Parts: sequence; C-alpha cells; structure tokens
Amino acid sequence: MSEGLVKNLKDHIFRLAETRPQEAALLACKETGETERSYTYAELKDEIVRTASWLQHSLGLRKGDALGLALPNSIELILLSWSAWALGIITVPLDMKRDTPKDYEYKLKLTGAKQVISKEELKALAQFKAPEKEIIWQDGISHPALVLFTSGTTAKPKGVELSLENLLVNAQGIKEWFQITEQDRFLVLLPLYHINSTTFSLASLVAGASIATVPGYSNSKFWQQLANTQATFTSIVQPFAMTSFQEERSLKL
Repeated sequence: MSEGLVKNLKDHIFRLAETRPQEAALLACKETGETERSYTYAELKDEIVRTASWLQHSLGLRKGDALGLALPNSIELILLSWSAWALGIITVPLDMKRDTPKDYEYKLKLTGAKQVISKEELKALAQFKAPEKEIIWQDGISHPALVLFTSGTTAKPKGVELSLENLLVNAQGIKEWFQITEQDRFLVLLPLYHINSTTFSLASLVAGASIATVPGYSNSKFWQQLANTQATFTSIVQPFAMTSFQEERSLKL
C-alpha cells in the first residue's frame, strides 16, 4: 500500500471534519457557477453518516451489494458514492445522457444491482432522519467499490470493477501530480459516470480541498463557471469540449 495513502475512507472524512470543520467541502452551483448550497467538512461528515444510515437501514443494502446510480452530476451523486464505498457497497453510475432503457437493464442485470437511485429516490433521502442504530462501516480499502462500463463500440459494454484501493491509489497520484492542497477547489465538468471526474473528486477529498459541481460543461459559460465557483483547477478533454461546442452551436442555428 502506498505511503500516505488513505487507509479508511470514513475515518479520513471524519478526520477532516475535526481539523477543517468550517471549511467548504462540497458546493452545488448553478450553470453559471454561482453557489446554490454548500457543505462544510463538518456538514459533510453528518451527511455521510445520514446517507450511509439510509442506504443500510432504509434500503437494506449490505457490504458487497451493487447500487445503481441514475443521477446527473451533482453533490448528491458524490455523497451517495462516498457513503456507499465507506460501507463496502459497490456503485454502478449510469450514463444519463446516452444510455437507453435497454442499456440500463443490461448494466443493472450484469452487476446484479439490488437498488437503483434516481431523482425520485432523492426525495426520500432528503426527508430521512437517521435512526439511532449502529452503522456497520467497511474496514480497509481492498473491497470492490465501483463498476464502470466501456463505450461498447465493438460489442456490448464491458463492466470494469475497481476496488476502493484502485481509486485511492489513482487519487493519491493525481493529488501529488497536480500538487493539490487544502486551498484548492476542483470544478467537476466531465461526467461522474467516467473515471476522470470520479478520481479527481476523490483526489480533492484526499487533499482536503473543496469540490464544486455545475449541471454540465458549457463552452459558452466555461470561464464564467471557473470564475464564479472560484475553482483553481478542473479537467476536460478536447473531444468532449468540441462535442459540447457543436451541440451549443446547433441549438443557436
């Protein structure tokens, strides 16, 4: 295991809640980047506990279960992912933009997902009050945490299972490569059903930095999003940006 690697996700979040309680952790922002709501690290800890309790006590999910996430980029998607991983639950994020109902069925059946969370289920989560029951947290980081799917250009998409250790080793490398510090803020632009934003967000958490989410990437609002979120870094890829440019241009014609 790499030196300095986070060895327990829940413990790391709890430690940040103690050392950086009033510092920003997650920010939900408008399309133009203005903050709509946010969580400090102390509030993040409380939300992780509440969400974990909901997954375990309300939905009845256990270590090793797979959970489908049919949600757009949002702090709720991040919270559900981190809470699930801290419990040993495997998340299966779905492509909300391009997947068809048959794609959803195929991915959920292949992974054996016991539950799917969409925007409708988030209403129940928002109203949930955690009972005074013990939460059974996952020890260590060697357990499976995430299943991502290939594009399926040559055959059916293939599920790739990653352990939490896989994700954290990658995140630690990104943290060191980009020299991410507690003073930084990552702007999520690429989809969270891909590995890029998933591990960049995790790298930000490892560093104790903050994370801002917007509804999606926009060529015309990119600099506005960066300025208004006060992000110090982000990650995009050229083909993605060009596709967004072409989509925005077609809407204006």
